[in-house]
Amino acid sequence: MCGRYLLDNEIRDMLESYNIKRVFIDELLKGDIYPGCKAPVIVDNSGMELRKYTWGFMVNNRKIINARAESLAIKNTFKNSFYRRRCLIPCSAFYEWKNERNRKVKYRISLKNKEMFSLAGIYNMFHDKNLGFYEGFVIITTEANKDMSDIHHRMPLIIDKKWEDVWINNKSKIEDIMKLLSPFNSQLLIEPCFDGSFNNEQLSMF
Repeated sequence: MCGRYLLDNEIRDMLESYNIKRVFIDELLKGDIYPGCKAPVIVDNSGMELRKYTWGFMVNNRKIINARAESLAIKNTFKNSFYRRRCLIPCSAFYEWKNERNRKVKYRISLKNKEMFSLAGIYNMFHDKNLGFYEGFVIITTEANKDMSDIHHRMPLIIDKKWEDVWINNKSKIEDIMKLLSPFNSQLLIEPCFDGSFNNEQLSMF
């Protein structure tokens, strides 16, 4: 499960890293991202676009924040989005908690080089009695890799830089997409961290 992640990069970083063609946002929250937050996602619409969607699918009045890679292609809640509406979620790190000596210890997980990376997501349109119609996304999860397995049995699906275009492109062959649904095969940096509140700050376009 992935229930919180960190975005600690500037919008300029995203524009350069993803070769964004069109931008549909003018400000973002910088800091910890929780379910229900509006967060940046990268979608493909004849070129990469930077948009802001809400974290969570609303299904039968229940908010879902994750989708298991193993059932994406067959579960009614996700399969249409999986085939037609895949996205990349810019991320600086994600968090997981582990029970240690009768207390939960928070861990921050990032790339070894601490550079921004992409979580795999899918998106769709939903209706909420408070939000009205909105675009929502969920983060895809896989089995934990070797680095993560001591903390949790699941982890978010990380898309390697060289496969980002394949994941996001709706013209990609589904067999190529299916090959990406596996745990991250590079080392991660895993650090215990203070579980305090994080002050989000508004990020302007530049």
